[in-house]
Amino acid sequence: PQRDARAAAAALDAGISAYKRERYDVAERALVEATKNNPADPVAWYFLGAARWNRGTEEQARMDFAQGGARER
Repeated sequence: PQRDARAAAAALDAGISAYKRERYDVAERALVEATKNNPADPVAWYFLGAARWNRGTEEQARMDFAQGGARER
């Protein structure tokens, strides 16, 4: 269930922006917030996985990608 739509959207936007600037640590923090506020959003999970992958935490990234895939189904 979605908790706070505005907070989720703002965190997702901040996370994607940080990701595009290659600020993966900042992106990860924002995207964790996005997934907490809207755990059903697959885009947030995919970007979180990508940020974590770029930070070298591949196993956690794989789990995030799997969450995104599950949310899309």
